[in-house]
Amino acid sequence: MRRFYAPPTQIKGPFLYLTGSEAHHFLHVLRLQVGAEIEVFDGEGKSYVTRVVRCTPEAICCHIVSVQTELPDRTIRFVLGQSIPKGEKMTWIIEKATELGIDALIPLQTERTVPRGDPNRLARWQERWQRKAWEAAKQCQRLHIPVVYPCMSWEAFLRQVSLGHPPELSSSPDNLWADNQRLLVTPGTVKLICWERSALPLRAGLPTQRPDQSILFVVGPEGGFTDQEIQQAQAHDFLPVSLGKRVLRTETVALAVLTLLQYLYGDFG
Repeated sequence: MRRFYAPPTQIKGPFLYLTGSEAHHFLHVLRLQVGAEIEVFDGEGKSYVTRVVRCTPEAICCHIVSVQTELPDRTIRFVLGQSIPKGEKMTWIIEKATELGIDALIPLQTERTVPRGDPNRLARWQERWQRKAWEAAKQCQRLHIPVVYPCMSWEAFLRQVSLGHPPELSSSPDNLWADNQRLLVTPGTVKLICWERSALPLRAGLPTQRPDQSILFVVGPEGGFTDQEIQQAQAHDFLPVSLGKRVLRTETVALAVLTLLQYLYGDFG
C-alpha cells in the first residue's frame, strides 16, 4: 500500500487531505485515482488506512477507513545537538538519524562551524532539513517525525539547556525542548559532549541503569570544539566523552553514538 504524509491539521473528522508535494506525488508521479487505498501517517503517532474519494490539483480527499495509534516504544528520548558540517552532510545526518530513531535535532553554529547564513538562509535550511526528516520517516515506516529545531548559536543553546523549566516550543530559536507536549530536555536529562581528547569513554559516561529522562548528546563540526567551548559545556553540566583512539568524522560520530544509545536503552536491544 502506498504511503503518504498529512499533518494533523489536514485531518478533519472522517476525512483527511493530501496537499502540496504529496498531492503532486499522488497525481503526477504515481498517477493514482479515485478509489485507491493508501496509508497516511500524521507524524505524531497515528497511521490511517484511507480510500480516495475526490481528486483535484490542489488536494486529494481521503475517507478514513481505520486508524492505528503507535504507543511509545520507549520513554527515553534521544536528542542530538549537531554543529552544522560542510556541504550536504547535515542533510545526510538528519536522514540517517531519523532512520535510527532520533527524537529531535538542534543544528548548532559553533566557533569552527564553516557554513554561515543570515536569518532567512538559516530558516530555509531548517525547512529543508525538516522536510528531509519527514521524508526519511515516511520511507522507514516511522509514525513519529523528529523535530528539527531552528539553528542556534552555541551560547543560546547552552543558555536554554541550563533552564530548569523549558519553555514551550515556538518558531523562535530561543525557545526549545517541547516536542508535541513531550519535554525533551529536563533537569534530569543526561548531557554528553563528544570530544576526541576526553579521557572518559562513552560507556563510562552513560548511566548504568536505563534513565527515565532524555539523553542529549552534542557533536562538533569538522574542526572539533574549542577548549573554551568544552569548558562552557562543562559549566552547564555536560560530560565530555570520547569514542576511543580513532578520530571520527562528524557525521560518523552522531550516528555511532545514536546506534549505541538505541542498543543500550532503546529498541535495538
